[in-house]
Amino acid sequence: PTSTPTAGSATATHTPTPVSEAAVVIPLAGGANLIAWPSSDRTASQAFGAAGNTISIVYSWDPTTQSWRRYAPSLPGFFNNLSTLRRGDALWIIAKTAGSLALSQ
Repeated sequence: PTSTPTAGSATATHTPTPVSEAAVVIPLAGGANLIAWPSSDRTASQAFGAAGNTISIVYSWDPTTQSWRRYAPSLPGFFNNLSTLRRGDALWIIAKTAGSLALSQ
């Protein structure tokens, strides 16, 4: 004999649990570090704003305008013209000291 669901009976549904995205850790030497941006697209202030004790300045070459873009956590916003980091962008990160930068994906 087979059973059929009756009114009021519930069937279990599986709801996937959100998986936290793994953090990316960028090791930094004191001085100049050339990296390819390994994380998702985000603003420079989101990526480096909390790293003011480690990061002096970040540069990226803009081939369209043939100019360097920059972001420094210690500078007023109007001096920073590196607005968005995109996966794969080449960045020069000038670090005050050796350390690491932890990023969420």
